[in-house]
Amino acid sequence: AALAWVLRQPGVTSPIIGPRTLTQLEDNLAACAVTLTEQDCAELDKIVEPGSHVSNYYQAEWGPNARWM
Repeated sequence: AALAWVLRQPGVTSPIIGPRTLTQLEDNLAACAVTLTEQDCAELDKIVEPGSHVSNYYQAEWGPNARWM
């Protein structure tokens, strides 16, 4: 269901998947067949409000802000 949600997001043309096994690939591709209802999406939007973020990526000590000593 997570990939199905990603596929519904505006501006997302293709989710990046990283399967390590054939079973994982099949599970990921099955997300294309999952249909989320408007009610499903409304419930998910209650958890994380559209336009908000849940990661502290820009304050993290890794990625582009990493400080190497």
